[in-house]
Amino acid sequence: MPFRVRVLAASLAALGLLTSVPVAAVAAERGSLLSAKPIARLSAPQTAKALRSAGLPTRRARRGVSAYRLRYVTVGVDHAALTASALLVLPHGRRRLPTVAYEHGTLVRRTDAPSQGLDSLASSAAVLYGASGFATVAPDYLGLGSGDGRQAYLHAATEASASIDALRAARIFARSHGRRLDTRVLVTGFSQGGHAAMALGQALQRSAAPKLRLRALAPVSGVFDLQRAEIPAILDGGLDGRISAYNVSALLTSWQPIYHLYGSLTDAIAPDYAKRVRRLFDGRHGDLEILAAMPTRVSDLLTPAGLDDLQHPDRGLLAGLRASDATCRWKPRTPVRLYAANGDRAVTSANSEHCARELRARHANVDVIQLGPLDHFPSMFAATPQVLAWFTHLARITRPPHESPGTGT
Repeated sequence: MPFRVRVLAASLAALGLLTSVPVAAVAAERGSLLSAKPIARLSAPQTAKALRSAGLPTRRARRGVSAYRLRYVTVGVDHAALTASALLVLPHGRRRLPTVAYEHGTLVRRTDAPSQGLDSLASSAAVLYGASGFATVAPDYLGLGSGDGRQAYLHAATEASASIDALRAARIFARSHGRRLDTRVLVTGFSQGGHAAMALGQALQRSAAPKLRLRALAPVSGVFDLQRAEIPAILDGGLDGRISAYNVSALLTSWQPIYHLYGSLTDAIAPDYAKRVRRLFDGRHGDLEILAAMPTRVSDLLTPAGLDDLQHPDRGLLAGLRASDATCRWKPRTPVRLYAANGDRAVTSANSEHCARELRARHANVDVIQLGPLDHFPSMFAATPQVLAWFTHLARITRPPHESPGTGT
């Protein structure tokens, strides 16, 4: 449902001049673009160099790119208006552009979100798609980057709404610069981003944004079934203990104000770690610092009651699990490819198997691409060129003509 709030924003013409300073108070709806700030402009050789440094393939990445931080209007968990941010990467030289939505993996520190710079793994992936000819939108999600509010980790509804509104804002910005983004969106994402990608695909097919349509889905190592795949793998020691403790801490911290899991988080997190978790999961600490502070076993992180609640969830936790685990319970009308690695020690590949089973039960066109005995991040590096090749085939992108470093927006 559209809503109106008083926000600071420029008129569309002013946005075309690319100001990041709001100039007037106007009534804005979901997806309204509040500001756009250029964060990088790379020639084709510079783009290729940056991708090689990130360990990403460059065979198809033959274009220069311009990258922007967008701020826009979306909604929070309670459907109230919030601002959020996203990275937009536009390739040089083309006016009509196929569109990719790239959903990033788990992170806690606000400044690690894609829109904050091009030196993160998530933003590098967006640059790869951009340099390959796609207009690429990488939402930061709620509570990350330059947005308002709290992070909503593995909260399907706001992953989808923040992504849809980022796509709307990107279309406004592109149009003001003489570029046209395809309304048929190719959706991919890694880890938490696999979950967000599936939530976005479902929302697009259900016409949550009438002007946008789903073209194809390609989640990589996604977290699709917490209750029957991920949590059992965590509890039986099948996954890395520190990473699991990080993920469980992120989940409980994020879900506590949403689903009211406990009277206090100290009911679930052991005293030795409760204060540590409160301090570290505040949006200002990075993954390495958090991982170093985590125990090697989830059973040490949790109280006996907290551990029992993971094993036998009810009330708020069960409600959260049911909402999170519903992203594969629909029938996509477009092709789906799920990428997973059986050596993954952060997200069990059973997530993708369970998701495929749910989709096939509804007669969806889905393939599971098994990446072999790779761990979590190697699975992303292995899958990304395959997803890119598939999207390029679907979009029928041809090789660009010779491009000078100054070409493009």
